[in-house]
This record gives sequence, structure tokens and C-alpha cells, in this order.
Amino acid sequence: MFFNNKQFYKGVTFMELLVVIAIIGIMGSVGLVSLQSSKLDARLKAAQGELVASIRLAQSYALQGKTQDGAAPCGYGFRFASQTDYSIFYRTPDAGGCNPASPRHNAESFVLKDGVQIDPADVNQEIYFTVPFGNISGSGIGDFVLTHPNADNKTVTVNNVGNVVEN
Repeated sequence: MFFNNKQFYKGVTFMELLVVIAIIGIMGSVGLVSLQSSKLDARLKAAQGELVASIRLAQSYALQGKTQDGAAPCGYGFRFASQTDYSIFYRTPDAGGCNPASPRHNAESFVLKDGVQIDPADVNQEIYFTVPFGNISGSGIGDFVLTHPNADNKTVTVNNVGNVVEN
């Protein structure tokens, strides 16, 4: 009689299991890096949308001739006070009437979130819309560049006729 001492096992070896786990780990880490990049882009895109909405809100207030505490403002503007803090403001007439030296009053304040900042060169830049037609007063046109470490910049442009564009 012949006896067959060879036994056949069904399944995988420990080495094969380690190789599969290593491959899954590598694929997972590549996916997480890609996801992190998309997450940063989404943060910048959301901040860009909020910025555009705020500028358009200031423009809308000027077009409506919105009053503040019973006073009729000369116009509404938008400006960054720091790299993360921005606001909608309005000016009321002074003894000289409505002019760029008229007092500035804060209407609404906002803060950029999730580590998004404005380029330092854009701090104190103003966009100002006059009442009642929402025309841009002064040079007040330009770009606001949003930045975040390890992500591409996003830009919000306001042109000389008041169009607000996301770039």
C-alpha cells in the first residue's frame, strides 16, 4: 500500500496575507493624501463663495438704499481689517456731505474659517458702492486673493462696473 503523506491545505499563507495588507495600506494612504488635497480646495472654494456673497450683499444694500439706525448712508463698502476679519461698512454724510473721508460705520462683520486667509497685500483694500445706483466709488476695484497652506490660491475680482467674479 502506498500512503500519501502530502497534505494539501486550502487557504493563503501568512506571507500572502502580509502582501495584501501592505498593498491595501499603500492604496489607503494615497487615497487619504488625495482626499486631504480635495478638502483644502473645498475650504478655499467655500471661503471664496462667502466672500463673493458678502461683497454682493454690500452692493445690494447700496442698491436698496438700506437705512441704518434711521440714517440714510451715502453708500456701502467691503474691506478686510486683517488677514481673516472682514466687514461690510457704510458711510454717513458729514459736514462736507458724502465723501471718502466721511465716518465709516460697521454694518456686519465676518471671519474666514478653516485656516483660510487673505493675502496680506489685500488687507485694508476697500470696495465701495454708492447709494442709490450701486456704482463703485474711487479706485475700489481689484482682486482679493484667498490662500491656504498646501493649496492653490483662489481669487475674487471686482471690476470697475461692479461685477464680482470668482477665479
